[in-house]
Amino acid sequence: HPAPPHPAPFAPRHPRPATDRQAQGKSQEAEPLLREDLEARRGILGDRHPGTMVAIGNYAMLLQEQGKLGEAGPLCKEVLDLRREALGDTHPGTLVAISNYGRLLQQQVASSK
Repeated sequence: HPAPPHPAPFAPRHPRPATDRQAQGKSQEAEPLLREDLEARRGILGDRHPGTMVAIGNYAMLLQEQGKLGEAGPLCKEVLDLRREALGDTHPGTLVAISNYGRLLQQQVASSK
């Protein structure tokens, strides 16, 4: 008999509701959910886990959409650094992080004018 599947070491509590609310323009409701998800993943999985990297990026993008560029910037940079370290410079996930961070920097320049 095959062994029963192991339960997932971490089941995120809110990723779907948070992104659904974000898509509906309810960023104020989505923010605490995404922040809670990120804090839980950091605590349970650690910063270098792929799921944590996604959660950091999701939270950063929400902050960016809210115009909180000063808060989003360090998170975008963190994702980029983590992905470069874990995946290398040419991995598709790293390239997405490069693009996201570049767009954020462009937004910061435009908002400072």
